[in-house]
Amino acid sequence: TEFFIHHEDVLRGEGQVGPQRQVSPELEAALWGQLTKTARLMLAKLDCGVVLVAPGYGRKAVKRPSDVGTAVLTGAPGELTLAVSGRARAAAIHLSGPEDATAHVSSAL
Repeated sequence: TEFFIHHEDVLRGEGQVGPQRQVSPELEAALWGQLTKTARLMLAKLDCGVVLVAPGYGRKAVKRPSDVGTAVLTGAPGELTLAVSGRARAAAIHLSGPEDATAHVSSAL
């Protein structure tokens, strides 16, 4: 996961989405497996619920809902990995949910 993140940092430069490379299904599956194990810790300080959705790989609630609501991050496992690692500006993800929750996630990531 660490090598993937740093590799994408080099490819994408300073906070711009793209250029996205083709990532093998095996790597995406490995990233999804790691992300679903570590995202809860990485997002512990958020004051809203978080659900990660990777079409074709699954859906995982990683933070319980709060009064603010739950934000849903949707994207490929590699893109979600980048977003949860603090690189959301460079990740091709879709953020949805209540305005307060999405604003909170946007400012934190």
